[in-house]
Amino acid sequence: MGSTYQPVLNMNLGASIGYESATVVDTAMSGAEFFDRRDSFRIAQFTLDHLTYAESILNNDIMKISGTDLEVLYIWDSADALNLQRRSFLGRLKALSPISQPYNTRYQTTYEIKELL
Repeated sequence: MGSTYQPVLNMNLGASIGYESATVVDTAMSGAEFFDRRDSFRIAQFTLDHLTYAESILNNDIMKISGTDLEVLYIWDSADALNLQRRSFLGRLKALSPISQPYNTRYQTTYEIKELL
C-alpha cells in the first residue's frame, strides 16, 4: 500500500457517494427495451476548497502519479467503524482536475473516484 493523504480541512458540503449503473439498455424500433445487466459501481465526488499551497502541490502529485488508471483507496470517514465497509472502496480517478486558486492564499480541486469491481 502506498502513501496516505487526509486533507487538513474536510471535503466541502455537498460531497456525494452513490451508485452508477453499468447496465446496457438497447431499445428496439417498437420501443421495447432489452437489458444487458451489469453490476453497479460506486462513485464519490467531492471538492477540497481550502488547500494550503503545500497541499495543492501534493494533490497535483496525487493526480499525476495516479492518473486515471492506478488504484486509490477512498475512505469517506475512517472514524465511522459501523459504515466503513459501505463508504470505502478501491477505485481510480475518473478524471484529473486542475488545481485552482480561488482565494489569495487557498487552493481548490475536485475529485471523482470510480469504484473498481
